[in-house]
Amino acid sequence: MCATYLVLICSIFAVSITACEQNKSTSNDRSKLQELSTKVEALEERMRDLKTSVDVIETFKDLDRIAYLTPGQSGYSSIQFDIGTLTVSLEDVKPYANGSKVTLMFGNPLAGNINGLKAKMEWGSMGTNGQPDNKTTKSRDITFKENLRPGSWTRTQVVLEGVPPDALGFVRIRDLQHTGIVLNR
Repeated sequence: MCATYLVLICSIFAVSITACEQNKSTSNDRSKLQELSTKVEALEERMRDLKTSVDVIETFKDLDRIAYLTPGQSGYSSIQFDIGTLTVSLEDVKPYANGSKVTLMFGNPLAGNINGLKAKMEWGSMGTNGQPDNKTTKSRDITFKENLRPGSWTRTQVVLEGVPPDALGFVRIRDLQHTGIVLNR
């Protein structure tokens, strides 16, 4: 029984010493905790800045693989894909059902006939800031039925649903692919 009291007294003594030490170190711990919290906040802010920078870089790294067209724009936009560069221009915009029918002209400066051209098309209106309103942008994958003859322009028409001509502010063409090429022998 004496041993039990001895263990109990030692335990109480140890808890008392620990409590005293904790009171002394609590102010140091709070100071260290505040310092660490400040550093974490600074690192989180830096991470947000870096993510924004990475997002901007990601947006512009494939800029040569996107054709950006606006109604009334003269000239053409070039677009890079796995076998070279094509040009594309927006020639005409007319009302069609609940949207617009646009005429695109693809220029093929390459030496081969390009078959089964596929792309992702995005279209929509402009926001109040003069930039595309990405919240209301519509998109779809399209396969063009026309073959692109070498060294020439090829006309094609595409229906863009949901945006009438007076609201159409832009057309983007990206992710060009093809099913084949034909070269002269």
